Amino acid sequence: MTVGESLIKWLYTFGNIEIDQTIIIETDQLDAAPGSYGLYKEPTKTITVFVDGSQDVAERYYFMVRQASKTNPDRVSNQTWMEALERWVFEQNLKRNLPKLEGKRQCYGVGIAVSAYMVETETDTAAYQISFEIHYTEGI
Repeated sequence: MTVGESLIKWLYTFGNIEIDQTIIIETDQLDAAPGSYGLYKEPTKTITVFVDGSQDVAERYYFMVRQASKTNPDRVSNQTWMEALERWVFEQNLKRNLPKLEGKRQCYGVGIAVSAYMVETETDTAAYQISFEIHYTEGI
């Protein structure tokens, strides 16, 4: 399982992501329908290599959601949802409830790199984005 897949699995535990058999958190894609989710890996990765060959790694991912945005109450609701997601990420770090990585990788933190904001609008929907930074060690 990739780091991105582990992050998606962890995001499902947020509880406020409405998923079913047809709506999932997609990898590198955001569908046009309201209620769509996508997780994209950013092309940045910071690696610190230790003397023993193990590594400390920081990677960034951005999470996008498309929601109805025609009315002001819709947009306020969308902002409320994104703020709740940010609080949840912070709380999960405090509780040490972090993504489970495979192999010799161990996550020790997920933070908000860029707070949630609207990135694009259509006639009746808008896409919102939040950036996560995941920190983990990788042994040899």
